[in-house]
Amino acid sequence: MLPGLNRDQLIMNYWEEVAKDTAEAYLRVIVPHKNIAEQIGELMIQTSQAMGDDSKIVDVKDNHIVIEIHTCPWWEYLQKEGESCKEGCNHWAKKTLHYINIKLGTNIQLKNVEMLPDGHNCCRKVVYEI
Repeated sequence: MLPGLNRDQLIMNYWEEVAKDTAEAYLRVIVPHKNIAEQIGELMIQTSQAMGDDSKIVDVKDNHIVIEIHTCPWWEYLQKEGESCKEGCNHWAKKTLHYINIKLGTNIQLKNVEMLPDGHNCCRKVVYEI
């Protein structure tokens, strides 16, 4: 462990570092004059699928995209360990959007509608621009 950090702080620091790398990767392929929220939702699905998740886009409107993740290796592993992926996943997503928003001058947000750790059948997320 790092001096001065407890386990939970270390985990959040990890997810923040992952978010920086994710934002950097997403920014390389985002087309600024197209719908940013939609592109980010699509990239989140691609990221999830690359990890083996069963995920899909379920709705796209003018300023938002709804995505669903039905299986997730993080959730499955941590559930076996008696842990939750919720805080780390939320921190990763919000920090990823934070770094993208800084770079692009946008205000893209994420809302969790349903989450596997809360007993739902999927993680349903809305990515939208304010």
